[in-house]
Amino acid sequence: MQNTEDAGVNPLFATHPIAGEYRPPVIIVGLPRSGSSFLSHVLSQVQNWYVFDDLYLYRHAKGIGAAEGKLTQEQLEKLIFMLGWQVRARINFPKFHVPDIPLDDVDKMDEALRQTYKDRDVTWHELQHEWLMRLAKHHNCENWGYKAPQDFMNLDMLNEVYPDLKVVFLYRDPRKVMASFKNITADNEDGHPGQYHPWVYSQYWKMALSTLKQAKETLANEILEIKFEDLVSEPQVTGDKIAKFLGAEVTGEIEVKKPNSSFSDKKRQGITPTETWICEKIAGSLMREKGYADSDKPARFRIIDIPDLIYICFRFTFYQIIRVIKDPDALVSIRTYMGSLFKKTH
Repeated sequence: MQNTEDAGVNPLFATHPIAGEYRPPVIIVGLPRSGSSFLSHVLSQVQNWYVFDDLYLYRHAKGIGAAEGKLTQEQLEKLIFMLGWQVRARINFPKFHVPDIPLDDVDKMDEALRQTYKDRDVTWHELQHEWLMRLAKHHNCENWGYKAPQDFMNLDMLNEVYPDLKVVFLYRDPRKVMASFKNITADNEDGHPGQYHPWVYSQYWKMALSTLKQAKETLANEILEIKFEDLVSEPQVTGDKIAKFLGAEVTGEIEVKKPNSSFSDKKRQGITPTETWICEKIAGSLMREKGYADSDKPARFRIIDIPDLIYICFRFTFYQIIRVIKDPDALVSIRTYMGSLFKKTH
């Protein structure tokens, strides 16, 4: 492991800032259930880049009133706890790229971060930069990044706090993602069927692709769009494309792991003609722009699908209520979605 230059210790345990000269990050955005974990796995094989799989520190900071200005000690403690929890989750539930850290060392890493900012002012984004650079240096990398699919709604803000950032925008046929969400099991740590609603998700996909279209006009050189279907069919080609975008190289042949699928242990299931009809009515024009043709069989609204649709509506509503009660961050996510949706429709 790489040591800090002056302290001679593992960078995870340094008690002073070690991030050094600012290097713009890469952020993976898009939509959940679109293969973003596999994409971050591919990106982690790009030479000299460390990419953390799933990190929503901004959402958490916003939820505790720490999105602007310097952190209070209480806010700092909550964010450090959240960062430590993220590492433990990756170690305990390994999927793709897992931090090379013994579980017992996570507490030491958290404590070192507390000592670092015991008498120093810091913002949430400076804390995130420092934390990720510690992980990067620990893994012998000089560049850093993370995956946060929903952060496509925060690109303007992120570009302010991280100038010249790079964005990899992943998207997938929305009908396939809807099928994945609808049929995921309730005990899956990567999602819950209660998150699924055909109207909500279709609007979500449309909003994401509209944001991509707009962002490519203002951040043309900083955004790379990746199609999920290309990623899984040609991971090596996609990896080389990403590496070129970052001015780097892929370290050998891309390691392909078993996909994180909702159907890995059961027969693949789709969505109803009514759900397909809703999706194509809402997002059809953007779908066709991205090469997703209309269904082979004409999608249509069917009376027979109404009971299933009613059940989905009740399940979705109940899940969101419980989610907000249990997790304050969920309210931030919902408000961000509604705010972004309102902007796109007005």
